[in-house]
This record gives sequence, C-alpha cells and structure tokens, in this order.
Amino acid sequence: MYLPAADYPIGTCQSYYPGHQVSRVASFRSQRDPDYPGTSCTIVDYWENGVVVLDVDGDERRFWTHHPIRVWQLVRCNGGRCLLQEERGLLRTRSEDGWYVFSLDDADSWAEQQCVFVGDNGQLYRQLTGSRGPLVAC
Repeated sequence: MYLPAADYPIGTCQSYYPGHQVSRVASFRSQRDPDYPGTSCTIVDYWENGVVVLDVDGDERRFWTHHPIRVWQLVRCNGGRCLLQEERGLLRTRSEDGWYVFSLDDADSWAEQQCVFVGDNGQLYRQLTGSRGPLVAC
C-alpha cells in the first residue's frame, strides 16, 4: 500500500535514496524484469541501526534499510524467505495479495544517505539538486 506524502505523519522520511522508500516505478519494473529475476534468500537477523542480515546462497550479507523491524516481521511471516533483487536494490517477500517490497543499500555505505522528512521542503530541494542525482533511479 502506498500513501501520498500528505498522509505520512510529520517526521516520516520521504527519501527515495537506496534503503529508504521504494518508488512505485521501481517496484513495478522489478516484478516484470526477466533480466533481474532475483535470488532466493532468508533473513537471519536485524540490528536496530538499520542493518538486516540475509543468507544468500550460504553467504551472510549485510544491507541497510530504513525499516529493519518491519522487514524482519514481514519476512518472518513467510518463514524467513525472501527474494533479493540486488541489481535494483530491492528485497521482496510475499504477501496475501502480492509482494512487500523494501529498498536496500549496502550496509557499509548507508551513512552517506540523507533523509527527507515531511514538512522540510528545504531539505527536499537540497536532495533534488544535490550531487547524487534524481530521487528515483530505475
């Protein structure tokens, strides 16, 4: 489910940098892309600083997400099973009527990311005009 920015409470991050919000375009394209089908994995652990630990083909890998507890809870509902689409920076797990999709970033580079909060138009402007490029990269 997606909420318009006006429906998010003040203080909710609205950044589309890796590890933050998932854009609708990225989510839509990722489920119909035969070039990047994803890799089956399981969630092993999460840390409160945003790191989630995934077992990908027997190799434990660390990623950063703005919502580690939500990722943990929803993936655990599926027995820990999920699908990593690393090329797109997405983690998917099944829901009753489709998929839950989360944005991931490399755990070692997440500190470079900036948050954009509802009600802070100045920060949104700085992100849009910053050196990291557009908000949505598909």
